[in-house]
Amino acid sequence: MSGLQCQKKLYLNAYFKKYKDPISENQQAVFDRGHRVGKLAQQIFLGGVDASAGMGYNFQKIVERTQQLIQQGENIIYEAAFQHDQILVIFDILVRTTKGFVAYEVKSSTKLSQTHIYDASIQYYVAQKCGIKIYDIAILHINTAYIRKGTLNLKKLFKAEKIKKQVLENQEFVEQKIDEFKQVLLGGLLPQIDIGPHCTSPYTCDFKGYCHAHIPKLSVFNIAGLAAEKKWQLYNKNILSLKDVPEQFDLNDKQRQQINCSIEQRTELNKEQLSKFLSTLNLPLFFIDFETFAPAIPLYDNTSPYKAVVFQYSLHILRSAEAELEHKEFIAKPDGKDPRIDFTKQIIQDCETQGDLIVYNIGFERSKLQELAELYPEKKQELNALIKRMKDLMIPFQKRWYYDHKMNGSHSIKNVLPALVPELSYKNLEIQEGQTASNKYLDLQLGIRKNTDETMNALSEYCKLDTLAMVKIYEVLNNLT
Repeated sequence: MSGLQCQKKLYLNAYFKKYKDPISENQQAVFDRGHRVGKLAQQIFLGGVDASAGMGYNFQKIVERTQQLIQQGENIIYEAAFQHDQILVIFDILVRTTKGFVAYEVKSSTKLSQTHIYDASIQYYVAQKCGIKIYDIAILHINTAYIRKGTLNLKKLFKAEKIKKQVLENQEFVEQKIDEFKQVLLGGLLPQIDIGPHCTSPYTCDFKGYCHAHIPKLSVFNIAGLAAEKKWQLYNKNILSLKDVPEQFDLNDKQRQQINCSIEQRTELNKEQLSKFLSTLNLPLFFIDFETFAPAIPLYDNTSPYKAVVFQYSLHILRSAEAELEHKEFIAKPDGKDPRIDFTKQIIQDCETQGDLIVYNIGFERSKLQELAELYPEKKQELNALIKRMKDLMIPFQKRWYYDHKMNGSHSIKNVLPALVPELSYKNLEIQEGQTASNKYLDLQLGIRKNTDETMNALSEYCKLDTLAMVKIYEVLNNLT
């Protein structure tokens, strides 16, 4: 699979693992999620034997154990391993039928991909060479249309897509690629392959840091909103620096502004539009930010796989220019209960009935309140009233009424804050962005993470900085006008 993406990746992975990028905490969370989903799918086929149990990473013993289980007549085998001609494959689930085995590969993704088919094609190839009759092969992936009602229904949570036809069509291709990749590995030379779109397709390469080391921190790849194809056009013309982008190159006004401001290290300000925007904000101001988590396996009734569930908000209240800033917050206890009703009751109380709710990127918070209004009809009127009071602090930056070269073309609060309020930073926090917050809270809910107080405090500090950042950005904009 590495070779199909890039033969240089294949070679590096075999001989130069030390150049691999470190696995980030969020990437590890993706791996852990895949493992949990795989284990859960086994419950669809109860009574099986795990060929890898107690074997660790001793794959040769897992291969031997698989053969023993097949010879003993086991009907369901988990983690069934086969090896042929130096190629090792492991099926997630193998089910014996009167016509042969049906193989299931479990994926935590929400749809079938070409990558899954190639992966299964290699597995089928090896199993057949080992004399194992695979009657059918299917991908089990998450079904996002499933809505949980009561006990988890695994047969509805997972969707099986049979792919034997495509797998059979790929067998000659697989054999050809195996021979080709073996020659690469035996060649003794690192393939000279330049970076390109393949570095992130179908997945971000483990060696991206190594291969992209020559790309400067600020380059044409940082031009906001520019299609990847155009970025690679510039790169292939040996244009890396923003200052080298030709005047005639097809860019929109915002992209050209980003380049010009970066070259000249300057800020652009539209005082008139900014003043108009600020004049629409009505005190008291409630600066609010939500955090959500989106488990692959729905934990509560009326949720679907990967459905974002609110569990936290931070709220800073500015009642007047002279008033002392107030702070309130909500974080649901990680006790396994649905956090949404307590979240709903508390936010209605804390946001009162007068003044504007200031959010950053209104689409997210508004959609979450709309979902809660549908979920709890008895609270719909109060929640809709909150929605009507929302104003989006992102607009001045999205519209470029204020733009600083330090923002690198982005209007994300993570880029705006250091440009306007450099003394405030996420860098010293344990949690520095939303995906980490989501993953850590999910681990608490699943009982995986035990340092509850420490993690809850880290979640509080992170979300609190999000709303304090909005307050400080608002103050800077006021001073500018």
